[in-house]
Amino acid sequence: MPANLLRQLSKLRQLSMASVDLSSTAEELLALPALKDLQALGLPSCKLQAAPRSLSALTQLTALNLSFNSMSTLAPLTTLQRLQSLDLSHCSLTALPEELLALTSLTRIDLGQNWRLDGNWQHLLTLTQLQDLSLKQCNLTAVPQQVSELTALARLDLSANSPLDSGWQHLLPLYQLQHLHLAHCNLTAVPEQLSALLALTSLNLYWNDALAGGWQHLLPLTHLQQLSLEGVPLPGGKPPPELSALPQLRVVMGTE
Repeated sequence: MPANLLRQLSKLRQLSMASVDLSSTAEELLALPALKDLQALGLPSCKLQAAPRSLSALTQLTALNLSFNSMSTLAPLTTLQRLQSLDLSHCSLTALPEELLALTSLTRIDLGQNWRLDGNWQHLLTLTQLQDLSLKQCNLTAVPQQVSELTALARLDLSANSPLDSGWQHLLPLYQLQHLHLAHCNLTAVPEQLSALLALTSLNLYWNDALAGGWQHLLPLTHLQQLSLEGVPLPGGKPPPELSALPQLRVVMGTE
């Protein structure tokens, strides 16, 4: 949408401009008076190389999507104190940005598909209100220690980190966790530490094609309602017999 059209608008609260080349116009666009009270902004796949400086003035933002842009700096985000939802998936991040430390109102952040993400996990530690965290396909081999401090988490996606084979003890303090995604993690057994996640209602283990045991660790999870096992090689193509002790559990074996 050309900037001259946006100038005619007032009281704009939501704006999405997916797959628009804003590499040379983002600064001018985001400085328009029509956007000063914007609450939700989506700029995915806009060929941005950094967060535009004028973004810092949009202090009413509660949701921001910068996914599928190569982000070299996120400095303008530090003024966005009302931000609750932030999508930085597929942004070519190599470490967690320090700017996250200032975004203490965040309840959701997507860092997925940053394949070279490696370090600065301490920048999550101020996000004590975080309820939804995606680290999908981030080339992790262990659950980061700092995840243990995010005790408000209700949803955690660690899918497509293969092999994810250590750090499970860092999940133990997540007493409020309800949804856990561990698909495509090259698991060979259900981690014992999952038995402590008593609030879990859904667990995704699909396409762990070497998963062959540890089912007993799910038995304490009496609130577990759905277990996804598509692509898991099970004898006779049937759910593990141990799970019959969980009558409320729905086991999904294939695409439904």
